Amino acid sequence: MPVAMREPQPNWWISLKHGGMLISPRKLMEFFDERPPDMQSYLIDHLRRDVLSVLDGDESKIASLLDTVFEQALGYPKVQWTKGSAVDTRWSCTSITGDIIKPHRIWQGMHGAVLPVFVPDAAARKQFARLGIGNGRRAVARVIEWLRLSGQKIAVLTNGQQLRLMHAGSDYDAWCEWDIELWFQEGSPAPQIDALRILLDHACLQKPDAEQPCMLISVIEESRKGQAELSSALGENVRLAVESLIEASASALNELDSAQQKDDMRRAIYIAATRIIMRMVVILFAE
Repeated sequence: MPVAMREPQPNWWISLKHGGMLISPRKLMEFFDERPPDMQSYLIDHLRRDVLSVLDGDESKIASLLDTVFEQALGYPKVQWTKGSAVDTRWSCTSITGDIIKPHRIWQGMHGAVLPVFVPDAAARKQFARLGIGNGRRAVARVIEWLRLSGQKIAVLTNGQQLRLMHAGSDYDAWCEWDIELWFQEGSPAPQIDALRILLDHACLQKPDAEQPCMLISVIEESRKGQAELSSALGENVRLAVESLIEASASALNELDSAQQKDDMRRAIYIAATRIIMRMVVILFAE
């Protein structure tokens, strides 16, 4: 069996933590630059100062860090943000347990472009160390539920130390995650900051018109579409491979086939051949 060649993946993408299939490697190379322009030194200093404050346990600096990230590093105009209690109740959704779920802050651009940002309150943050682990699973589940109820495609969830870009469909979800501990290496911006400025840049979230999604959502949806097509093609190829294996083994299998057990034997042979092929598929993907 030939060994499949892996799609190349940029260093900034590899530096992130991933769950599910958010963006395929092919779409990454097609739509996103390898590296953004260098940041200005004053912005690097400002971002580093906010990161160190949060890492030192100063939770009051989380809001300042988010302002620096989104409004300065990523270019979202300050006037387009609504924060805290000013977020309109129309962005609220009632969960299955009766809880009200609402973004902590939300950016609204032209043609209905939206980026909601969720920040668990201080009491909730104290109950977990990382997003999606232990008690941190509840915060993730609430954002996924909000995405499905609101019909929005993406959202950002952060506890200050991790920042997760999330996408959810009716029966799946996918994400990538930044960790601010990895944003600087020897005082200089690390690949995770490149990833932040590439994926969540203001330009990637702007919609060309009211009918078309922004570039980031388009890339995610194209990746999901490609994944569905791959699954369909793989299923058909597995079926053909099973039939080829059975036909190639026909002479030996005919000796096992008795008149009394013909149907049961054929079913067992087909199941066994399917298992063999699927194990080969697993090995191929593992390689």
